[in-house]
Amino acid sequence: MNKHIKLLYQISNSLKQQKLLKSNREFSSLFLNKCKNYLSSITYLNKEPSIRVLSFLLYKLTILNIMPDIQIKLYHIIQEKLSKKMK
Repeated sequence: MNKHIKLLYQISNSLKQQKLLKSNREFSSLFLNKCKNYLSSITYLNKEPSIRVLSFLLYKLTILNIMPDIQIKLYHIIQEKLSKKMK
Protein backbone atom coordinates (compact mmCIF):
# COMPACT_ATOMS: atom_id res chain seq x y z
CA MET A 1 0.00 0.00 0.00
CA ASN A 2 1.50 3.33 -1.02
CA LYS A 3 1.79 6.35 1.27
CA HIS A 4 -1.08 8.26 -0.36
CA ILE A 5 -3.51 5.40 0.11
CA LYS A 6 -2.39 5.09 3.73
CA LEU A 7 -3.12 8.78 4.20
CA LEU A 8 -6.62 8.34 2.76
CA TYR A 9 -7.30 5.49 5.20
CA GLN A 10 -5.95 7.59 8.06
CA ILE A 11 -8.32 10.43 7.12
CA SER A 12 -11.24 8.05 6.71
CA ASN A 13 -10.59 6.45 10.10
CA SER A 14 -10.33 9.84 11.75
CA LEU A 15 -13.64 10.94 10.22
CA LYS A 16 -15.26 7.73 11.42
CA GLN A 17 -13.96 8.35 14.94
CA GLN A 18 -15.46 11.83 14.79
CA LYS A 19 -18.76 10.25 13.71
CA LEU A 20 -18.76 12.21 10.43
CA LEU A 21 -19.15 9.02 8.43
CA LYS A 22 -19.73 5.33 8.90
CA SER A 23 -17.61 3.53 6.32
CA ASN A 24 -14.83 3.74 3.75
CA ARG A 25 -17.50 3.44 1.09
CA GLU A 26 -19.18 6.55 2.42
CA PHE A 27 -15.79 8.28 2.53
CA SER A 28 -15.25 7.47 -1.16
CA SER A 29 -18.53 8.96 -2.22
CA LEU A 30 -18.78 11.96 0.12
CA PHE A 31 -15.16 13.03 0.59
CA LEU A 32 -13.51 11.82 -2.60
CA ASN A 33 -16.46 12.38 -4.93
CA LYS A 34 -16.02 8.92 -6.43
CA CYS A 35 -17.98 5.69 -6.53
CA LYS A 36 -18.30 3.81 -3.27
CA ASN A 37 -15.71 1.21 -4.31
CA TYR A 38 -13.03 3.73 -5.18
CA LEU A 39 -10.85 3.40 -2.07
CA SER A 40 -10.89 -0.38 -2.10
CA SER A 41 -10.17 -0.38 -5.85
CA ILE A 42 -7.10 1.83 -5.67
CA THR A 43 -5.92 -0.15 -2.66
CA TYR A 44 -6.19 -3.41 -4.57
CA LEU A 45 -4.42 -1.89 -7.59
CA ASN A 46 -1.95 -0.01 -5.37
CA LYS A 47 -2.68 3.04 -7.50
CA GLU A 48 -2.14 6.58 -6.24
CA PRO A 49 -5.22 8.79 -5.98
CA SER A 50 -5.53 11.42 -8.68
CA ILE A 51 -4.91 15.12 -8.22
CA ARG A 52 -8.63 15.70 -8.70
CA VAL A 53 -9.53 13.29 -5.88
CA LEU A 54 -6.98 14.83 -3.51
CA SER A 55 -8.16 18.32 -4.43
CA PHE A 56 -11.77 17.44 -3.74
CA LEU A 57 -10.81 15.94 -0.39
CA LEU A 58 -8.86 19.09 0.49
CA TYR A 59 -11.89 21.17 -0.51
CA LYS A 60 -14.25 19.11 1.69
CA LEU A 61 -11.96 19.27 4.71
CA THR A 62 -11.54 23.02 4.22
CA ILE A 63 -15.29 23.59 3.92
CA LEU A 64 -15.91 21.60 7.10
CA ASN A 65 -12.99 23.37 8.76
CA ILE A 66 -11.51 20.14 10.12
CA MET A 67 -8.11 18.47 10.16
CA PRO A 68 -5.92 21.51 9.34
CA ASP A 69 -2.71 19.46 9.61
CA ILE A 70 -4.04 17.01 7.01
CA GLN A 71 -5.13 19.91 4.82
CA ILE A 72 -1.54 21.16 4.73
CA LYS A 73 -0.24 17.68 3.96
CA LEU A 74 -2.76 17.28 1.13
CA TYR A 75 -1.82 20.67 -0.27
CA HIS A 76 1.85 19.66 -0.43
CA ILE A 77 1.05 16.31 -2.03
CA ILE A 78 -1.05 18.06 -4.69
CA GLN A 79 1.76 20.56 -5.35
CA GLU A 80 4.26 17.73 -5.67
CA LYS A 81 2.04 15.81 -8.09
CA LEU A 82 1.44 18.93 -10.19
CA SER A 83 5.13 19.75 -10.40
CA LYS A 84 5.86 16.18 -11.57
CA LYS A 85 3.10 16.45 -14.14
CA MET A 86 4.54 19.71 -15.51
CA LYS A 87 7.97 18.15 -16.17
